[in-house]
Amino acid sequence: MELTKSRTEKLLMLRNNPDLFSEKVLGNKLWSKEREMLQAIGKYNKVAIGSGHKIGKTFTLADIVIWYLTCFPQSKVVTTAPTGRQVKDLLWSEITTKYNKVKHLIGGRCISLRIEIDTDQFAVGFKSEDYDPNAFQGYHSQSGHTCVIFDEACGVPKAIWDAAAGIADKWIVAGNRLNALTDFERCFTQPSWKSIVISSLESPNLTGECYIPGLATEVDIQNWKERYIEDSPLYNAHVKGECPHEGLDTLIPLYMLERIEKLKEKIKPEPPFYGGLDVAASGADISVMQILDSKGQHIDRIAWSKKTTTETEGRAKKIIRERHLKGVVVDADGLGLGVYQELADTFQNTVIPYHGSGSSNSDAYHNRRTEIWNWVQRDLENGGLSAIQDIGYLFADLSGIKQGINTKGELQLEEKKIYKKRLGHSPDDGDAFVMANMARKYGTVNYENKTEIKEDKLPEQFTLAEFASDLGDFK
Repeated sequence: MELTKSRTEKLLMLRNNPDLFSEKVLGNKLWSKEREMLQAIGKYNKVAIGSGHKIGKTFTLADIVIWYLTCFPQSKVVTTAPTGRQVKDLLWSEITTKYNKVKHLIGGRCISLRIEIDTDQFAVGFKSEDYDPNAFQGYHSQSGHTCVIFDEACGVPKAIWDAAAGIADKWIVAGNRLNALTDFERCFTQPSWKSIVISSLESPNLTGECYIPGLATEVDIQNWKERYIEDSPLYNAHVKGECPHEGLDTLIPLYMLERIEKLKEKIKPEPPFYGGLDVAASGADISVMQILDSKGQHIDRIAWSKKTTTETEGRAKKIIRERHLKGVVVDADGLGLGVYQELADTFQNTVIPYHGSGSSNSDAYHNRRTEIWNWVQRDLENGGLSAIQDIGYLFADLSGIKQGINTKGELQLEEKKIYKKRLGHSPDDGDAFVMANMARKYGTVNYENKTEIKEDKLPEQFTLAEFASDLGDFK
């Protein structure tokens, strides 16, 4: 474009219409929800976007960075996300691609996580957990054109939120809504914020509006239904874009799991290793072995189905030997009793029985199962578990279990049959995980004296009054 009145008029028009900028300048094909996001950002100074997977959120945030730099003089754009991968490989990968399309128009240069048009006009990206909130003040623009963008905003620390509030002339926050008690979720109830919620089910590839590569498809939805369990808190957050407003009967809130989720290749195992084995009947559910290391990192999950108890015994022996497990807790109720006895005969003090319906070591809990599930909850809360892989049904199981106070005043998990009726499968992954954590806790303790280990302090948030209104599932 030449520097003419025509160009000035175009810039002024584009300044108020980022959707037009996306289409005419960046050459994008927008679908209805992308247009809605961009139009809201053009109209409002504070916009919160709650989303499911694969709806083009990060693509749209990248548009905003380039739009703001191009259309506002002496502008500064500050972007952040909780992890380096989210910043560099996702958001800034898109930003760099879009910048290269308009570099001939706006000039400047792009180096690493920074686009610099001038010393007083630039965009920068950083991982929020590594950043000093005080440095935010250096991004304040004298021209009144500072844009702050949070991607995966639920995981951005509160200190960064507080710092950004002091400099943002335009503020866009987006991501999965995982925790009702965060600054991000409060944006959806405060009148000063324009909020938008976009479900993966609204993808144009599903509605027939148009086809856009990379957005959610029927295959994606089916995969997510199997992975997250339809209508579970996990599914609603990651697919529907809804916040899991978990009640007081939710033992392990989803955000506890999300904040320590890691991919297997990111975990550095530290021996010794411990296992938990949940035994299934032949042809029913699945038998699951979960494995933790000495630091409470989730190392692996091995599962098999439609096996006889003899086959299960053989599979378990192989895992114990190959993984050099120092301790294994085995579900010894029902069909699991024979498996436990065979493993105990072979490995002696390595194997310990678990009777979920048996007595707990504290009168605070209805049974042993309730007790060891609460151990996991407190370890998650206090940092005793440091990495979890979302494989199998583990996240769905751990975040889906409910707990209440029974008529005796004891904490009691809902029965497996009630859980299975609600979510369509037995919580085998979750039970195996809490057994592996039990094995880790015993460590080198002599298994003959296993009852010596006690954790009878209740979480402070549990009181009788909070649960007294609904005892139906726990009588």
